[in-house]
Amino acid sequence: NNNNNNNNNSNNAENADTSDNKTGRGSQFSGGRPSPLAKIDEDTLGTLTTLSACLAAAGTACEAVDLIMNPMSNVRNTFCIIRPPGHHSGFTGRVHGCETQGFCFFNNVALAVKYAMFKYQKAIRRVAIFDFDVHHGNGTEEIFEHDDDVLFISTHSYGEGFYPYSGLESPAKNIKNYPLRIGFHAEEFHHACVDVFRHIERHKPDIIFLSAGFDARQGDGIMKQAQVNTRAVTRKSKQMESMNKVLDSVGWEFPGFADECRVTNGGAGLSTTDYRCLSFKIGQLANRLCSGRVVSLLEGGYGEEGLAQCAVALLEGLGQANFDAVVPSPLSWLTIAKKSPSLEGSSLPGSMLSSSSKREAKARPPRKPALSAPPSLPSPPPSPLSNAEDMAMIKESRGEARLAPPPPSSSSSPPPAQREG
Repeated sequence: NNNNNNNNNSNNAENADTSDNKTGRGSQFSGGRPSPLAKIDEDTLGTLTTLSACLAAAGTACEAVDLIMNPMSNVRNTFCIIRPPGHHSGFTGRVHGCETQGFCFFNNVALAVKYAMFKYQKAIRRVAIFDFDVHHGNGTEEIFEHDDDVLFISTHSYGEGFYPYSGLESPAKNIKNYPLRIGFHAEEFHHACVDVFRHIERHKPDIIFLSAGFDARQGDGIMKQAQVNTRAVTRKSKQMESMNKVLDSVGWEFPGFADECRVTNGGAGLSTTDYRCLSFKIGQLANRLCSGRVVSLLEGGYGEEGLAQCAVALLEGLGQANFDAVVPSPLSWLTIAKKSPSLEGSSLPGSMLSSSSKREAKARPPRKPALSAPPSLPSPPPSPLSNAEDMAMIKESRGEARLAPPPPSSSSSPPPAQREG
């Protein structure tokens, strides 16, 4: 701003403070509403409480990471209901080539990613960010461009006059942009998600972040405005498949929602069922790749009732994925298996053993069976005794045995009387 603008802003601030003090509401209110004190650009305005709101939003995102990484919290994923949004804010605020910051001040998801990779650098080395806001996340792309440890994926509308006028190409190998026509249908979004899930699985992240914008919802003000714009630029891709074939290839079906997913919404934009299915699929990927770690951050979405419905749908999908996940972790099962060899093999579910442990089990020589004790020999049959010997044994047991004469020597044969007696 030039000097005149600065002077005007300062005068407006003084006038606002004076009027606020007269009403007794404090300096941050004028007529019961926040006073606009700073105009950063045509879209982005700041008030006296904007800085505290921005700090709270960024701090909430970082706290969500701490909750997930704390083993005592038993939290697998989080959803941060924060404003203002942040995915249009770059290194220095406004992204190069863009007119405005699109209501954004601090890039919340970028701060949370950097915080997680710095504080938990041993556990979090690779990160995936999926931005499904209807607008391209140009700020997040600028921050993580050429950072191979961070995969950034954005599905968004692209066309003439549609903010932020970017996202047609992918400038780096770790950036995957999927531009869709303005006023796209749900089946086009589902088709793009097929590649999105494949890229996330190949990247093998340690945690997944979602820039959860719900302004692509049916009935949202942004999508209504997009339907009026007839000058749409369609994405160069092969012809879209039918809805049911796309659902089969993506694997959206899960108990309770399969039938709903196959119902086309019949108009531009996504339904709450689409967001529920999307979050469930992301939760399934997180269960397989990174112990269910998902941090979702609210971005766009401007209809109060529809925004609330989409947020609930997102939580329902993640909750269903958590419910379907196996409660004992694979590490605990492997620890038990190593201590108890009898649990290996058929006693353990196949999905609980990693491929490395399976290879080790195959390479390990089979155990030799333990040697059992030799069978006891049958006792020899008792030797037959004469009646005289029997009587002598009985008398001996009763204490009636007489003193027997000394045994005869081997050289002399016993007398006949003794031999008979």
